[in-house]
Amino acid sequence: MNIQKKKTNNLMPMLLMRLLAVIAVCWMVLMTASAQQKIDQLMDEIEGKGIDVNTVVKRDKKTGRTTYLTKQMTFRSRKGNYARKLLRVFDEESRKAVLVNRSNGKYRLEFEDADGNTIYYMLTSGKENPTLNLSKSFRSHDYRDSDHFRVVGNSETIKKFNEKMQKERERYMKEFDERMQKERERIASESSRYRQQAEEARKQMEAARKQAEEQITNARKQAEEARKQVAKAHADIEALQKDIKEHPERYNVEKKGKSTIITPKKNM
Repeated sequence: MNIQKKKTNNLMPMLLMRLLAVIAVCWMVLMTASAQQKIDQLMDEIEGKGIDVNTVVKRDKKTGRTTYLTKQMTFRSRKGNYARKLLRVFDEESRKAVLVNRSNGKYRLEFEDADGNTIYYMLTSGKENPTLNLSKSFRSHDYRDSDHFRVVGNSETIKKFNEKMQKERERYMKEFDERMQKERERIASESSRYRQQAEEARKQMEAARKQAEEQITNARKQAEEARKQVAKAHADIEALQKDIKEHPERYNVEKKGKSTIITPKKNM
């Protein structure tokens, strides 16, 4: 009985240590998945803006499970908005990565969980509107190159493969540069057109302002002339009333209904 009890007491610490190890592994997997999810969400958001994304997905022929995945996108971050967002997320999640490499605009994070290894890479160039090269690469633990493709053979074979990849890269960069050049030309053309429209609107506003000032000046002159005429009419009426009052003999007074007509005498 004592021997069985002693064995039970010895097993308890071992079971507790194993339980703690399992909990630690699960916690690391959970934190790693959360970190990858944040970066993936931001990449999906950028892709939703219409950015061209080069994607390669390879699955197991039997199970259909993804064993290899790569995503690569290159875009220009206007005013550095997405550049700052990505940098902030990379900084936050770097504490959960198994490998961090950062230098001269390059940022590389590597995560490892039960499914496999995931690598995020970001290359930033430029300041005001930086160009970003962003990529994700996932490889499961049971992935084998032989299941998909493998570059093997002598140095000549590898050289040809590298030359082919270099040509593809140059072709892609050429197309990207051409698209960027067309975009710059389009923006420059639109900017010129907007400047011309703004200048034409400014001239029209200036002409309208001058016309309004002329109209206001003419209206003031007309009002002043009318005021003078009214004042002169009042003065003439007052002078006539005074003369009639002082010299009634000079005027004929005639009643016609309710009206009184006063006219100067002809012999005066």
